[in-house]
Amino acid sequence: MRIGMVLGLILGLAGCSLYFDPGRQVDAGRQVDAGRQVDACGQDAVGDASVDFAAACRAPDGAAISLDASHVAEHLAGRWWLCGGAAEFFGNVEFTADMHFYMLSQVAGQFVRNLGPTTSGTYSVDPSPAGISFSIHQRYQDGSGAGYPLLGHIEETPRKLLLGGGYYIAIP
Repeated sequence: MRIGMVLGLILGLAGCSLYFDPGRQVDAGRQVDAGRQVDACGQDAVGDASVDFAAACRAPDGAAISLDASHVAEHLAGRWWLCGGAAEFFGNVEFTADMHFYMLSQVAGQFVRNLGPTTSGTYSVDPSPAGISFSIHQRYQDGSGAGYPLLGHIEETPRKLLLGGGYYIAIP
């Protein structure tokens, strides 16, 4: 039996969901208030005890990096903690250099990818000249997604991301 199925069964028996359910009031990884998130069971998600995500979210902004469209995916790649805002990904998210994304949940203190049809998908980068701003288009596995480009920029130190309506910090 696949580990995801076993994990899903365990979470299901515990009354939790491994996948986001946009219709529920308490979604896995949903922002509750500034710097506070809940896990798949609706409990406070503290993440790695050595990382103070709330403090990292409050850290002063750094300089935005300049890049062209061909380098956006490599700089976007990684896991991102949602600090706040009206984010189109509904919480913490991971982007890969091969242009996939996965919403993240915390299970037993670890970040895990959500693989559902409305919690993972692909993205494309709009062509653009070198600069600090870029735009992407998201597409969930079920074919849905924002009908508009998500504008963003990345700050290197500290590593932050502004994308669409949300702002994020890098998850180590």
